Parts: sequence; C-alpha cells; structure tokens
Amino acid sequence: PGGKIAGVGAIGHSGQCDRAVIETINQSGADIVLIDLPPNQLARWIARNRAALNVPILLGCANALTIAHGNHGKSPHATAKGSTERNLTWLMRHALPFWGLTIHHAMQCSAQRSSHSAKRALDLAVALAACALLGPLFAALCLLITLDDRGPIFFRQTRIGANGKPFNMWKFRSMSVDAEARRANLLDQTERDGVCFKMKRDPRITRVGGWLRRLSLDELPQIINVVQGHMSIVGPRPALPQEVMTYSGRSRQRLLGTPGLTCSWQVSGRAEIPFEQQVEMDIAYLEQRSLIGDIGLIARTVPAVVSGRGAY
Repeated sequence: PGGKIAGVGAIGHSGQCDRAVIETINQSGADIVLIDLPPNQLARWIARNRAALNVPILLGCANALTIAHGNHGKSPHATAKGSTERNLTWLMRHALPFWGLTIHHAMQCSAQRSSHSAKRALDLAVALAACALLGPLFAALCLLITLDDRGPIFFRQTRIGANGKPFNMWKFRSMSVDAEARRANLLDQTERDGVCFKMKRDPRITRVGGWLRRLSLDELPQIINVVQGHMSIVGPRPALPQEVMTYSGRSRQRLLGTPGLTCSWQVSGRAEIPFEQQVEMDIAYLEQRSLIGDIGLIARTVPAVVSGRGAY
C-alpha cells in the first residue's frame, strides 16, 4: 500500500541491456524489484544478476505483468512501457494485497538480518573492549576465589539459549563446590515467586562469592559466551533447563531471542521483579529491540550494578 513505481525496463534480451537496466535500478533507490520473465528463464536471470542488484527485495513474477490486462502470450519485450506500467499499477491494486504478505515477510527478514549484524557488531566491540580493559580485574578475582576455599575458579552451567538450544554458560564460582547437589534441599526456602530459585542468604555462597554476586562480577566470564555467539550483551537472561520445563504459553516467547548479560529487568530491580513481570519485560524488549535501545540498557547497567539493588 502506498507503493510508487520507480521505473520499468526490458531485461533478458542481451547482457548489455541487462547491465544498463541494473545500473538504472541501483540508481533509483528502489526497495522492491519485480522480475517478469518466463519461468524457465526467471531463476537463471536472478542467479546471474542478483549480486549486481543493490535492492533489499527481489521477487520473480513469472510473466504476471504480461498476462495481466489481456497481454497473455506476448513477450515481455513486445509489451510497451506504458502498457507495462498499466499492468503493474493493476497488479499493485489487485494482486499485491496477496503478494504483500510475502513482501512484508521478506522485508522483515531483511531488516532482521541487518539488525542482527549490527547487534552482533556491538556485542563483539563491547566484549573485546571489556576483555582488554578488565584483564587485571579478572586476574585479581581469580586469585581471590582460589585463596577463599582452594576450589575451581570458574563455574560452568547448562543454560537454554535462543530457540531452546542449550549451551554452557560461564561464571566466576561464587558458591561452594557442592552447591548443585545441595540445591534440591533448599528449593522449599526460595524467596522468589515463580519458577526461579533465589535466597537472600543462600548458605552455599562463599565469602568472596557474596560480594561477587552483589556487584555482578560473577557474571563477567559470560563475555566468553558473547564472543562465542551463545549470548548477547543485551537480551533475556538465560534460564536453567529445569526452569524452562515449567514454562507455558507466553513464557516460552522469552526463548525467541539470544540471551544476554543484561536486560530491562536487570536494570530495574533484578530479583525484586516478579517472574511474570520479568516475562512481560523480556517479551517487550524482543518486540521493540533496537541498537539505540541496547546502548541505553548497557549505559543503565553500570549504575544498576553499583547500587546492588535486587542482587543476591
């Protein structure tokens, strides 16, 4: 709806003619190009020329323009420019309400690919900068964790990522080495509604682990997950498999995006936010996400971490 014809040109007659039309198309700034050729020529022409076309959406019409308005059987090259424009106008008015679904989906996919590439570039830039700047802090934390109870420095745990795919998430160890075995005996003492287990005074947390968790420093090794592509800087926090198994209905929509180091509810109170509200905030982020929005959430993460609100 509201589309305007940027231009019409004859193709398929000769390579030289094609090059001229392709150059005109690229200069026009068109968003959608309809290629009108017989089916046996259409795929070959697109395969031969797609790389040269700077157009987001390319759709094959398979003689739809020449068939419309009684031009059935005529060659595309025999159709005058004025007639082709009339046919195209007719198609935009009568056929494109159906085609529009395909065009809209294609444009969404194109926009999502572009958005994903920009988000991935931001993730890598932030993660690699953090690795370079926080190297001394990483070394100091490794030493403190080792001196605290002589246990391992890192803790690796299976989490659920985008589209339900599991991955290994890295953290600085903030609990005793037998924390996972003791979890089942503490489930009835959770201080959080919903499927997530949280205790303000969890007996499994080590001395160093207490302030690591308060300042969210235990999450820093997840930068490795960001570099690997399993996580993003901003996105819904990755859930445990046993938590995801309890999801129903709307909650499952949290799994449609790449999980992140920080998210909207992380900067708004963290564990103080009820589970149902976390779900709605995550879904709202996934529906409205943008590069500017991600940068804003990254900026808000720093004061949220310093305040320690809801971190336990």
